[in-house]
Amino acid sequence: MSHELIVDPRVFPPTSQPSYKSYSDWAIEWWQWAFSIPKAIHPLLDLTGDYSEVYQMKQHERPVWFLAGSYSGRPAVRTCTIPHTKPIFFPVCSAVSNDILLPKITGMPLDLSGGAKYLADHIVEANVILDGYPIKTEVYRVSSPIFPIQLPYDNLLDIEVPVGTCKKANAATDGFWLMLKPLSIGVHQLQIRGKMKLPDMPEPYVTEVTYELLVQ
Repeated sequence: MSHELIVDPRVFPPTSQPSYKSYSDWAIEWWQWAFSIPKAIHPLLDLTGDYSEVYQMKQHERPVWFLAGSYSGRPAVRTCTIPHTKPIFFPVCSAVSNDILLPKITGMPLDLSGGAKYLADHIVEANVILDGYPIKTEVYRVSSPIFPIQLPYDNLLDIEVPVGTCKKANAATDGFWLMLKPLSIGVHQLQIRGKMKLPDMPEPYVTEVTYELLVQ
């Protein structure tokens, strides 16, 4: 059975090109967005949704709306307002490797693409529920080629960067991503939970977010 026959009608198929880009292209752009934001206003560290519009509007506006997972180690409950005209793209559970901060994990390849794949192979949970109905995510695993990133001062990786400058690096990603079709005007609830369990880690990495989406 092809992917096209088993995908959820609320989600763009994994082989499609929403807004003229592939899932892999959007995953790259999502991580470039995430790495470019200072920690002080970062959507990944936000527990309430106060920073959900960071780098999404005005000069940063794109045809797709990005939602963040959680990076704080705690479940997040966020409220955010989204235009009804835009698809919504987010990682359910995604791994990223970069050439600045290489984790010391037994068996993990040193090349960026291999490292990202190794991490994603250890994802044991990738669950999404939209308005009370689950979305099967198995066919939405996405990988990328190596891509450039820029890290600002006070960055997500805690790499020292002088104020007013950026540090350039390379990265690759692999994991489970969804591109929701534009939602109807009104209030929607989106629950995202992912888990990655690595042999060297005493505790699994867990990302867990509940969104109240105010679609206008």
